[in-house]
Amino acid sequence: MANEPNEVRDAIIKRLRTEQEKELQLVKNLLGEMTRYLLQKLSRAEEETRVRSLPFDQPLNSYGLHTLLMTSKSDRHITTALEAAREEVLRFIDEKQVLVNNYRAL
Repeated sequence: MANEPNEVRDAIIKRLRTEQEKELQLVKNLLGEMTRYLLQKLSRAEEETRVRSLPFDQPLNSYGLHTLLMTSKSDRHITTALEAAREEVLRFIDEKQVLVNNYRAL
């Protein structure tokens, strides 16, 4: 167990650094998921164009378009939530960096 003030400070800094590394990995994962949803949205946009060119007198074509529009809307909501989560994690990383700087200044 750390008893010396320098050992305590170093242990705290090490723990904060470890948390920062975990949060950075989380940010990378969130960015990957956001990219995946955006790519899905792009592919759905192409498919939506093809479905719109089909005659709408058939119920299956209009249902297909409705389904594509709903999934695109869902992807937008998920991407927005992922962006918000990413921004929050980045804010936590910045706060931890301030703590690390303050402990080093002691």
